[in-house]
Amino acid sequence: MAKKQTFADKLKKQSESGAGKAIRLVYTYQSPETKSWKFADKIIIVSPDANEENAIEAEIKNGRTRLESV
Repeated sequence: MAKKQTFADKLKKQSESGAGKAIRLVYTYQSPETKSWKFADKIIIVSPDANEENAIEAEIKNGRTRLESV
């Protein structure tokens, strides 16, 4: 017989594993060939003990430089 697992049990298991928060960053950039606006997104995982704002700012900076170099 299968063990009954509730949604609360699943959430508790995720918080115990320390997976962190998943945040989606969406970048807009203009295509050099067609001059149309495009979107690029990336999902980052921020650990519970890290500062979210610093992690987001660092990733935005890295993403912008990556898009400008393409």
